[in-house]
Amino acid sequence: MVRSSRGLDSQNRQSQPAVTRMRCWVGILLVAGFPQSAPSLAEALPCPNGPVILVHGLGQGPEIFATLIDGLISRGIERRCVHAMRFSAGNLPIRVAAERELAPFVETILAHMAQLRAGPQQSSQALKVNLVGHSMGALSTRWYATRVQPDKVRTWISTSGANHGTNWQCSQSPAGGHGEMCPAYARNATQSAVQFALNGGPGPDVDETPHGYGKDSPGVISAAATTTRSILYLTVQAADDAFILPGASLAIDGAGGVNLPALRRAGLREISPGNFLLTAASGHDELLASDAVIDLVFHAVTADRPVTCAD
Repeated sequence: MVRSSRGLDSQNRQSQPAVTRMRCWVGILLVAGFPQSAPSLAEALPCPNGPVILVHGLGQGPEIFATLIDGLISRGIERRCVHAMRFSAGNLPIRVAAERELAPFVETILAHMAQLRAGPQQSSQALKVNLVGHSMGALSTRWYATRVQPDKVRTWISTSGANHGTNWQCSQSPAGGHGEMCPAYARNATQSAVQFALNGGPGPDVDETPHGYGKDSPGVISAAATTTRSILYLTVQAADDAFILPGASLAIDGAGGVNLPALRRAGLREISPGNFLLTAASGHDELLASDAVIDLVFHAVTADRPVTCAD
């Protein structure tokens, strides 16, 4: 809530919360849905839920998402709404990947979407993206979502993501982004400045999912979802991932908070709010070809969001 520098009189201070609550109830009723005789403006726009941007990990490229892209298209997301980016190098430092390469890529996609929406059906609806970060790509996309442009992110999904780092091959003195993942659960900025900024130290302190819909653990200083900054955070992991060690690194605190009823199916289990386990046999990268995971991404992108009433 923005207050005048001269202050508000007592009557305004008492009445303003009531007005805010009324606006929230109006929004909730609209989301609940009155009968409509025609598709809404949002449904008529290209990529009504925002474009999907797929971000690869260490030593990979956009080709790893081929099956996922085909699966999203077959489920109803337009091909022009799905984009897989390629980093200029396979082991970029996390912040470089997020700020110098992912950020301009997102701006290019959003500018293209704005052009498609121009004309008689133009909308004032804010353009936001849905990010899917795989493996080390989970860290670069999460840095972008939480530290660079949270107001431009609608969904963040980690697939086989090293969200708290990984001890995989740390003994080889890895450099670049790989080095920033070592060791897992970095305890201070000296061990890994990126991990420490995103996750904090041992115990609940830093909000791992700022502006998310999910509930943070007690003791976390939460950054709540608002009308302009609201992100659905989800993770999905394979039952036996040889590259993310320990496996607990894959889940994050404060994820979920959005109803995804279509995910109640065999092969995918919610181990904690917003953190899913693929129970069928699968590898670190093979997980991307799973129908259950493709369903997760599709329903996360297309699901209705709770109404937020604060800025």
